[in-house]
Amino acid sequence: MEEIYDAIIVSIDYDDGLIDYYEKELANLCEANDINRVYKIRQKLDKPKVGYFVGMGKLDEIKMVATTYDINLVIFNDELSPSQIRNIENCLDLEVIDRSMLILNIFASRAKTSEAMIEVSLAQYKYMLPRLIGLSKSLSRQGGGFNAKGPGETQLELDRRKIEKRINKLEADLKQINISRQNRIKKRSDKTVALVGYTNSGKSKIMNALIDLYQDNKKKVLSKDMLFATLTTSNRKITFPDNQSFILTDTVGFVSKLPHHLVNSFKSTLQEITEADLILHIVDCANPNYKLQIDVTNKVLEELGCKDIPILYVYNKCDLLDEQFFPEEENSIMISAKTGFNLKLLAMTIKKMILNEVTTLELFIPYDRGDLVSKLKENENIIRMEYLDNSINVLATIKNKNLHIYEAYKKSLD
Repeated sequence: MEEIYDAIIVSIDYDDGLIDYYEKELANLCEANDINRVYKIRQKLDKPKVGYFVGMGKLDEIKMVATTYDINLVIFNDELSPSQIRNIENCLDLEVIDRSMLILNIFASRAKTSEAMIEVSLAQYKYMLPRLIGLSKSLSRQGGGFNAKGPGETQLELDRRKIEKRINKLEADLKQINISRQNRIKKRSDKTVALVGYTNSGKSKIMNALIDLYQDNKKKVLSKDMLFATLTTSNRKITFPDNQSFILTDTVGFVSKLPHHLVNSFKSTLQEITEADLILHIVDCANPNYKLQIDVTNKVLEELGCKDIPILYVYNKCDLLDEQFFPEEENSIMISAKTGFNLKLLAMTIKKMILNEVTTLELFIPYDRGDLVSKLKENENIIRMEYLDNSINVLATIKNKNLHIYEAYKKSLD
């Protein structure tokens, strides 16, 4: 029986030992776009060819494979320039897209909120603007191998000026969303912890595990074994038994060679990271290329301007390791969100890093100030409560930010 393929993927082997990894990741990105059967072609080069990305002989091979297996779609494992897209399409007479367009399409299909849709549309327009001529064949094909989401074929009907006007409108909308987000963040009284990391490293699973540990009644976040399961930033309040709490934020995952326009467009969503008091950098330590994934994530954090925020490296999925593993970073912890290993230690580490701001006080509260007792029960950790003749004697650990409320009734034990 003759094999059937949905697309050809083309990669350059830069002789850096990463070709298998990048090829597999591209295949996973294809799968996320419902392109499940791919024929892999690679060429060893020091750098891409200026005009056609690969050599003419390799283009002949691509054309031969496409003819043999009746393939209409070719996907390149790097971002192509407008002239490269035009040249390759003219040579092959096939639909040609690159890695960036593939990623943008995944984001477009996953975007559910109005904010995410604006961000993805903005990234798509900025990507397509300089490529209108080169992409003309791909966008005008009917029944081709790649079903682009978002702006799509309507780009052919818009001139450059209209597209630029649309970009300006989206940027203005995003600016307003950004202002609203900044105002919400400023109003928060709790410390914030941001989960960041490579896509599918287990960020959402860790958030859900911490919710299970401390907040049984809280709504969990979407957690699936797939690339970019969600683009929506999720916030959950985690409260310890002593009533100290923090906001845990789950953000969109990263991937290698993430399109620059996408990072820029998603800066509104990713602002949650830049305002955090602590970053949990989640690492899939069972992935043989975890160091590359760390570098990719750190590069995006650097682009966002997060260099002054403390980072705790959280090595997840240690239950999948066959041998001993030793993190290189001093500020790190190994956990398994799946089995629960070291989850409480992670929580206590977070608490130590950002929340140990309490004072133990003995209070004598008059009976006519029952409102203060209610506040203590709701917001602080009561160790002991005793009803005396003229007052209520309370021993409690109180957040330093709330000490002024009880100042007149205190007897410090420190």
